[in-house]
Formats: sequence, structure tokens, C-alpha cells
Amino acid sequence: MPQPSTIDVRSYLPRATQTLILCGDCSGNENSPRYTLMTLNQTCERCGGRAFVLAAPIIHERNRAFRATQNNPNFEKERP
Repeated sequence: MPQPSTIDVRSYLPRATQTLILCGDCSGNENSPRYTLMTLNQTCERCGGRAFVLAAPIIHERNRAFRATQNNPNFEKERP
């Protein structure tokens, strides 16, 4: 009699990558974005949704703006 095949459950779970995303499905109507990771099949790790943007450009721009305000105390006064 053949042995019943064993199913490796880990092979069916989506594996997360190191890519940080902002998931619109997880955030819903909240004012603050919800950061999560992207899986190998390019979905949100938390909800499985596909409505997301990469977080790297957004974080880079936020950090650039923060550094600009720290290096220039008159930053707010110079803005049009």
C-alpha cells in the first residue's frame, strides 16, 4: 500500500520579500499609510491585495524634505 503523500504547507504560504510597500487595501480610509512587505507573487503580505505602491520613493522624498528643513532654519519662510 503506498504511503500517503505529505504536503509541505510552507511551500503554499506566500514568502515575503524585503520590499517595503504602502498597501491601499490595508490602509483603507485611514489618514496614515500602512507599511507592509511584498510577497514573491507581488501581493501584500498582510492582506494579499494588489493595490499598493513601493514605499522607497515616498520614504526617500520624506527624508529629503526633513533634511532640507534641518539644514535650513528658514525653509518654511522661503517656500512660496
